[in-house]
Amino acid sequence: MVFMVFRTIFSMLSCALLGAAATHCTTSDKGYEAKDFLPRGLAGKVKNKEWAYKYAYVDPTIDTPEDDDYVFVFLTEKPAEACPKSDESAKDYRVVMVAAPKKPTKTPVKLKRGGSRTLQFHTLKNREPFVVSALTGKIKITSSSENEVKGQLMAQLNPANFVNGTFKAKVCDLSEMKKEDLWQKD
Repeated sequence: MVFMVFRTIFSMLSCALLGAAATHCTTSDKGYEAKDFLPRGLAGKVKNKEWAYKYAYVDPTIDTPEDDDYVFVFLTEKPAEACPKSDESAKDYRVVMVAAPKKPTKTPVKLKRGGSRTLQFHTLKNREPFVVSALTGKIKITSSSENEVKGQLMAQLNPANFVNGTFKAKVCDLSEMKKEDLWQKD
C-alpha cells in the first residue's frame, strides 16, 4: 500500500516536472477505458494522435447495408463547403466514418467489426489511403431533423484508435454532393 502511494506521488511529480513528454504522462484521454458515452464533444485518438471532431456531416452518396442508415463523416477541421466533395484542402487526413440509423434510437445501437454497422478510422499509410475498423462500439441518435442529426458515439479498436463523445452532423442533400470518393487522389 505504501509503495502504491509513493508510486502515485512519484508519477504525479514526474508528470508535473517533465510535462506530458514523459512516457507514462499523457493528456490521458480516458475515452478508451470508458464504459459509456462521455459528456463531451467527440474526441479520442486516431493513429495514436489526439483527435477531436470539429465538423461532421451525413454523406448521402455512400451506400449502406441497412436502408434506414446514414454514413456519418467526422472531420478534424471545418471544410470550406458545408458538404465537402473532396479532401484537397484537408490538412489532417484522420477521418472517422460510421454507418448508423437516420432516426433517433431509444437505446444505443451496437457497432461491430464485420457487421452492417461499424466505425472506420481513415488515415494515410505511406501516402496511400488506409482504413481500419473498430472492434466494438455503440451509437445513439438523440435527435434528427431534415438538416441535422445529434447523437453519442463510442468505438474502440485499441488505445491508439478510439473515439467517445457527443456530436451533431449536417445532413447533406444529394444535390449538394458529387458521387466522389473522399479519399480519391488524382
